[in-house]
Amino acid sequence: MININKQIWTRSQEKAQPGSEIYYDGKGIKLVSFKIGYDKELYPLLGDIDDIRKYYRTNYAINKIGLIECDLMTVAGNDCVRTVSKRSQANMPNWYMASLSIPLKKSSYVLTLYSEETGTERLRENAVLKDLRDNSEVEMDEQNHLPKNWMQDPYAEKYYGPSLYNLSDNDYYDRDFPDHALSKLRVRLNELAKTIEIPIDNVDEGNPWWKIW
Repeated sequence: MININKQIWTRSQEKAQPGSEIYYDGKGIKLVSFKIGYDKELYPLLGDIDDIRKYYRTNYAINKIGLIECDLMTVAGNDCVRTVSKRSQANMPNWYMASLSIPLKKSSYVLTLYSEETGTERLRENAVLKDLRDNSEVEMDEQNHLPKNWMQDPYAEKYYGPSLYNLSDNDYYDRDFPDHALSKLRVRLNELAKTIEIPIDNVDEGNPWWKIW
């Protein structure tokens, strides 16, 4: 498995799926590390970020999840897809998910972080929306009484699906809400990207990441 900073993460003894390990940071973040085989769906897409975003958008939507961020980066010397996403449901706290997916020719690794909103529901969203309205940066639609230009997929303007990104999800606001679930999630995600070590070995072909969480 991937080597993870044990000063931050404590491995859980709870039952995990084969090929996976579960960790907690003691501050509300759960980490699941998967080791699978060659990812025949994601690996061929590494040369095209638009195709990668479409792939994640489509598979996330199956579980009512919406993209916040999806980018290519280098982790431990390998191509990696970095994502941040959320699931938003009426009258329930938002929960957020972030992942580092490292598809290799013989073995692939997926690290997925989970964090649920606590405290006052939608505190971040409501505070940011109020500030933007007060500064006339967001206007309300007089017909449906919803804010204009508030929610939109970050990469596909005409896409409309579940748990859409809104302006409060931007990392600009993490500094104003350092204890919010999304802010803490990004901190841990960025730490992982800098510190993980990846062993290269042979494993049998497995399922795509989105079929095993």
